[in-house]
Amino acid sequence: MKTYTLLLYRETLEPRTWYGVVPAVRGVLSDGDSLEEAVQMTTDALEGMLEAMLEQGESLPSDAFDLETAKRWAEELFAGSALEFLTRQAKVKIGVNAIAA
Repeated sequence: MKTYTLLLYRETLEPRTWYGVVPAVRGVLSDGDSLEEAVQMTTDALEGMLEAMLEQGESLPSDAFDLETAKRWAEELFAGSALEFLTRQAKVKIGVNAIAA
């Protein structure tokens, strides 16, 4: 079982949609109509990415990342919008090899 940090954010003027990314794992992002749905969808995307990495013989990344850099990336993506940020932990169980990684 590995734990990764999810960075969740939404525009304060359009608060209906939450967006989620896993800064430590490139390419993992999703969204949802609620915070709970965004957490679930982002966790599902994370699990899929980690499974693909294992299938390709890649090692799984650590959860190391710079939170402020990740926030700046989101702010650039939504240029001019005020964003609200939250973090959550996602525990993922990926294949037999992931437990030892």
